[in-house]
Amino acid sequence: MECLAKWEWTWDAELGFRKPIRSVTESGICQYVDPAKPIILQTDVSGFVIAGFLIQHDAHRVAWSVNIYSRKWSPLVKNYDT
Repeated sequence: MECLAKWEWTWDAELGFRKPIRSVTESGICQYVDPAKPIILQTDVSGFVIAGFLIQHDAHRVAWSVNIYSRKWSPLVKNYDT
């Protein structure tokens, strides 16, 4: 199969690519792990995805994600009984 459309990376595409990355890295959604503090593991699973979060509290008892993992189930795993 041949693609006849010419592909070009535009400035709008670059900004669209950078914006979500900047939102996550600059907003404080994730923080660095402090090995001196307890780490909480929170998980979530559905019929379509699995996710895990490592969480730590700051000095004001505010919970911060220090690591986030998620992935979609494969078609084979989606067929398992729950």
